[in-house]
Amino acid sequence: MEYCPDFGLLYCECPTISDPECPGEWNCWDITMISDDFINAYDTNNDGAINMGDYIDEDHLDIVVEYCDFNNDGTLSHCEIFECVELCENEWRLYNCPEGY
Repeated sequence: MEYCPDFGLLYCECPTISDPECPGEWNCWDITMISDDFINAYDTNNDGAINMGDYIDEDHLDIVVEYCDFNNDGTLSHCEIFECVELCENEWRLYNCPEGY
């Protein structure tokens, strides 16, 4: 999948495979689907990014931008959404399954 055209293909190196498995953990396929669903739901003007040009509540956008806008431009790219979901999953695993992480 090419979410980051400036960087070439974005390979899912996420999250580390748990041993033992962590009930409820997401795999790379799950992270990809969640990212796709988020972009499809909120990128209402189909420009490949989420910002105030889309039909999204400003408070909701502000929260997501605070945690996921890694280049601080006020816009969320597909790449940033993917990376944000990946980080959330890894933090969840660290908290919920530290023995297998």
